Amino acid sequence: DVSRKEVARMTKIVQRMVSAGILPFMSDHPHKDAIYPELSLLEGIEMREKKIDFLEEKISEYLIQLAQQPLTVDQANEIMGLVSIVSDLESMADIVYRDLLRLMEKKKALGVDFSPEGHTELEQFHLKVVKQLSRLEMAIDETDPEKGLKIMSKMEKYLDLDTQLRTQHLERVRRARPESLKTHEIHMELMDIFKQLNVYAGNIGKVIANWNPGRPI
Repeated sequence: DVSRKEVARMTKIVQRMVSAGILPFMSDHPHKDAIYPELSLLEGIEMREKKIDFLEEKISEYLIQLAQQPLTVDQANEIMGLVSIVSDLESMADIVYRDLLRLMEKKKALGVDFSPEGHTELEQFHLKVVKQLSRLEMAIDETDPEKGLKIMSKMEKYLDLDTQLRTQHLERVRRARPESLKTHEIHMELMDIFKQLNVYAGNIGKVIANWNPGRPI
């Protein structure tokens, strides 16, 4: 279905925004957009945020019109699910555009880098979130409830990882590691952003898992 392909495309765009979002935290080099090198990394994020807003409006309009047609229960369930997914994807793009960009400025102004362990932990958790978005794109494109269930279980696993990584960071703060103390607030806010994105991915996974009416959730 056309609408499902468009929602999968939206997911890919959000994934690119999330992928790019960590780079300014890892090094101070001026970063270019991975697909459009004539754009800076920030311009690429901004361009995609506008695209997501546009797609959210157009796809939602189309789906709501579709929902007014005579439909089977399964069709209605899938259409309403897509409406919910589109809204969640737009919220994820907003988090990257609004919160990550604000935090980039904060980190730049601070002029201090994370500890090597902090770097590794943030990259590790970020990679998990990017992988969730890859799984979402495939699950939506293939209307695959099994993949939806996998995304839900990964979300739970990553929430446990989030707790573990925060504990490790706070232990460094307790030991008064200078760079950990100075970057503590930014480190925790960045973890919060990734955690929110992970929870959104899990919510979308649940919608996809529900597309199979015979499966208990």
